[in-house]
Amino acid sequence: MKQLSRILIIVLFLVTSLGVVPGLASPDIPPSPIYLPFVSVMGGGSISISGTVLDADAYPVENVTIRDNYGYSDVTDINGEYTLNTRKGENLLIAQNPGFTFEPEELKLNPSGDLSGQNFHGVVACGDIMVNGTVTAGDGGWDFPPKIPSYATAHTDSTVFRSPPTSGRTGIPEGEANAHVHSNSISQKYHIPSDANHVLLSVHLYPQSTDLSDSDRQYVKILDSNNNTLQVLWNGQKNDAIPWNTYFEWEINSYVGQTIKIEVGTYNDGVGGVSRMYFDDVQLLICKQEATPPACNKVKNSDFEDGSNFWTIPSGQIAAPVISTVHAKSGTHSMKTGDSYNESFSEFYQDVYIPADALSATLKFHVYTKSEEVATAAPDINLLPSMPQSGDSWNSPLTPATDTQYAYVLDTSNNVLEKLMWLPNNNLRAWTYREFDLSAYKDKTVRLLFGTYNDGNDGKSTMWVDTVYLDACEAVAPPVGCYEALSNLSFENNTAWIIPATEYSAGYSTIQAHTGLRSMRAGIYYASHNKYSYSDFRQKVTIPSNATSADLMVWIWPESTEPDAVPLASLLDPSLLIPQNVNGKLQMSPNAGDVQYILVLDKYGYWIDTLWWKNNPTRDDRSWNSKARDLMDYKGKTIYLQFGVYNNGWDGVTSMFVDDASVEICLPNP
Repeated sequence: MKQLSRILIIVLFLVTSLGVVPGLASPDIPPSPIYLPFVSVMGGGSISISGTVLDADAYPVENVTIRDNYGYSDVTDINGEYTLNTRKGENLLIAQNPGFTFEPEELKLNPSGDLSGQNFHGVVACGDIMVNGTVTAGDGGWDFPPKIPSYATAHTDSTVFRSPPTSGRTGIPEGEANAHVHSNSISQKYHIPSDANHVLLSVHLYPQSTDLSDSDRQYVKILDSNNNTLQVLWNGQKNDAIPWNTYFEWEINSYVGQTIKIEVGTYNDGVGGVSRMYFDDVQLLICKQEATPPACNKVKNSDFEDGSNFWTIPSGQIAAPVISTVHAKSGTHSMKTGDSYNESFSEFYQDVYIPADALSATLKFHVYTKSEEVATAAPDINLLPSMPQSGDSWNSPLTPATDTQYAYVLDTSNNVLEKLMWLPNNNLRAWTYREFDLSAYKDKTVRLLFGTYNDGNDGKSTMWVDTVYLDACEAVAPPVGCYEALSNLSFENNTAWIIPATEYSAGYSTIQAHTGLRSMRAGIYYASHNKYSYSDFRQKVTIPSNATSADLMVWIWPESTEPDAVPLASLLDPSLLIPQNVNGKLQMSPNAGDVQYILVLDKYGYWIDTLWWKNNPTRDDRSWNSKARDLMDYKGKTIYLQFGVYNNGWDGVTSMFVDDASVEICLPNP
């Protein structure tokens, strides 16, 4: 009788409110699902709970959702602060942002009045921190500076998109008159925490141009927090015949510890044809990767903690570098250069051999800069006439125009091979991360030199250097027999797995674990958090073309409070139970039940196959179950394995805990 009453209520709601069953849902713009909203009455009066969320640099983390056990939530502001209005009594707070895990994982409280200081500490996991990467109208995340003529002002566009319902458009719209104008979109600022060691920016572009003179420009840049250009990632003029055929990925690890913005734009010179560019599905992925094997680091005493030093300090310097405990990025020591009111060069170096068979050669280091002179607006000045250039003899650098902190690659005869860093009057007073590719110097011994020049005027400048690593791993023999292709199999650390930003993102969890202490949660576990959402995580894997087998093995603990019965809308239209592939993305109808799944994506993130799919999960599955799937259909390809849960936002909640995920690949014997 209760089931019949439920069906009648849904039928009445369908007929009176909608008239028809809504179409497919977009993972980015939730439709208006049919549901009875969660209602909570604050018995005994309301209270407020407040706190702050900071990252590894004590920098506020914005856009972190704080949820409690009654369904109330708040989002941290620009200062990382939140205030949650809820009710008295036992409660449980969690913090969610796809780029981070949080310590503590849960805050258990029993407040009888207002409560402050309920803080979370964000630790980098692996996720997309870009706000509104799908450039959806009304969802924020992007500024569109006004232009003249006004139609050249960048904006969202509903006529062209990769992810519905809109993309971003820069340049002059089709059908409008040509003009000399710079049209750009700028993302909000993002602080890249120093505990991240992998930062990847990716963007899908659809550039259009009828300018035959090749004088218009479409571009992607990195800006600082004051909108000064730090780096031009791409600058060209294209006219793609196929929409969204231009895709870029950039490793931007050099901005770890810094605050940046992303700018996408189009410049029209007003002559000849016009140009525009659409952009969509922008990701700013931050990760904490597994550490490089120690044997790969060719620098000795990288963190200046070894008393035997290994660094050379040339004699005769007025302000010779010294080991310092004033600032340290790792341990308790660093190397200090400069710190003199007299005109002086303060330098130190180490000679390092890069093996000929190194797979790559990446120099990484942190610097802390301080200057009493007038600070320059931009962190890098590349056009000073006194700056040493490649091929110059070093000895000491040509006298800079002002105090300068710098780093260079020399040969052992002190000839300049490459300028790494040149920072006039830099007064950041914070640790910044730098990374450079030195693969061009394989089978050579290079001299890594760091220094500070003081001109003896106005004030003194100083630079501390720490964690200097030159990772150059020699090539290893290809694997034979069988090997494991995934990393962080049991989710005990925060590496390898990518957590996309969604309405309710996946996250590491201690609620269930098959082995160890943690697993990965997809979907919604707490009933009061129910909402329309996709909740996914993934990892990339390459199946060699000569593989003899490739097998996925994973343990899954399914959870659901959805009714066992199939939703009425799905009975009326069984196609709602079938996963829909729309523009390479999973889309479900809000009138279908919740779903748990394992998908295969191609290297661009397009959904190409389904390995496991369960509609309307039942309440009886709460135990660890193993799933095995053959991946040999993907020989010779790089794919993503994506685990996830879809919640329709009504009736009940569904989640899935995943642990001990493994892909064993076997190769033929040589």
